[in-house]
Amino acid sequence: MSNKQMTVMQVNPQSTQGMVVQGISPWRDVIKPELVKAEPMLARLAPTNFQKQIPRLVTALLAATKKTPQILECDPKTIVLALAQCASIGIVPNTPTNHAYLIPYGKELTLQLSYPGLIELAQRSQRVSKVRGVAVYRADKFVIHEGTDDRIIHEPALENRGTDADIIGAYGVIKYRDGSVQFRWLDRDAIEKRRAMSKSSNNNDSPWKKWYKEMAEKTAVKYVLKQCALSDDDDSEVLMKAVAHDDGEPIDVSAHYDIGNDSLPESTAVAGSLAAQAQ
Repeated sequence: MSNKQMTVMQVNPQSTQGMVVQGISPWRDVIKPELVKAEPMLARLAPTNFQKQIPRLVTALLAATKKTPQILECDPKTIVLALAQCASIGIVPNTPTNHAYLIPYGKELTLQLSYPGLIELAQRSQRVSKVRGVAVYRADKFVIHEGTDDRIIHEPALENRGTDADIIGAYGVIKYRDGSVQFRWLDRDAIEKRRAMSKSSNNNDSPWKKWYKEMAEKTAVKYVLKQCALSDDDDSEVLMKAVAHDDGEPIDVSAHYDIGNDSLPESTAVAGSLAAQAQ
């Protein structure tokens, strides 16, 4: 058997388990230079202040394949698309900051934003000083005052707050750099309606089942961000793009990468190389 034949066998994503056992993936060795070729396309998508971080996207993807070998089985085009979406909002996935994750769903690699990632993007805005979501339990003292002086009075119970089942709602709060504050409240029913829109909400490994409190708070944060005007700066535009993506409207990167078109110069190198390994 020739060396070339052996290489093809080793990088075949159908043999993923064998690659993981060996601990060294020839697939990663082959694809890394091809991903590097895609960096100009990714840089054009990225916010100006993130363009120097593009090489970290490649590193993050390669590292993610070690922890999640199912990525190797995803459609090559969706791998490039997920990286392009990361670039467009200026966020590096699968890092210790836990801002975002590359998650394989069948043959599709998807970008998922975390609650801390959403907060990070929000606080990049020139107007925003702080954003947070707060879950409210049945045992808490909680009052909303509406009128000319809208405000929330929330005193969390110091003990016996209960479980996720005792959460009655959550509110999102934006504190602006000028000192002003805006908030929005979502009751449990409103949160559940938004949860039902998540395609993975009923899965056993769904974050809604593992971290209901955090997901309720994230939902409230997204709500306040969408309801309250931020500014016209680029960071706010990126934030709204990320919020829409998290709500099921994928980030549109078609201006620089068309998932249905194999003829794009920068992306073809990556998609073509990945596809070749899958044969």
